[in-house]
Amino acid sequence: MTMEGLQSSLWIGKKKHWTTLCAKCLSWTPMDRQNRKNKDKSRVVPVSEVVAVQEGIMEFLPYRKVQVSERDFTVLFVQRSGHSPRWTLGRRVFSAPSRDLRELWVSALRTCLQQHIRCRPQRLLVFINPFGGRGHGRKIYQSQVSPLFELAGISTHVLGEREREQMKEGGRDQRGAHCQC
Repeated sequence: MTMEGLQSSLWIGKKKHWTTLCAKCLSWTPMDRQNRKNKDKSRVVPVSEVVAVQEGIMEFLPYRKVQVSERDFTVLFVQRSGHSPRWTLGRRVFSAPSRDLRELWVSALRTCLQQHIRCRPQRLLVFINPFGGRGHGRKIYQSQVSPLFELAGISTHVLGEREREQMKEGGRDQRGAHCQC
């Protein structure tokens, strides 16, 4: 990868795309049969929003499954759901013309991710609302959220309502003031 970045044509499904990686973003633009770029349909994802890069074809939900492939790699990233403040997990499977080119892309993407990892939390304290998700908060966390943190390299310590109450009680100093954690 040069200082300018990495560029090549890759396939997403059955469509050829001109794909570019620079220090701050990954972008892909569909190409027509004459190899002309359709800039109106370009997609840009900031590297800071990339969660993980996996060799092969990766399915994430309802459970993590990786299909081994010599030319494919999967990029998982967060994206906004329309105009709402809600985030969802995006996934694109790219196919390179050769294994060597796939290895170059995976290595370059992981290098960019390592540079952005300083901006991300490394450890999180997670409070699970026992009434959240219609009473299934812990199950939802374990099946959907925890694997995402694991992929992003974020370690977590999980507290339920009982542990949270114990922490609040233990967080009082001699004057009886409440310490927020």
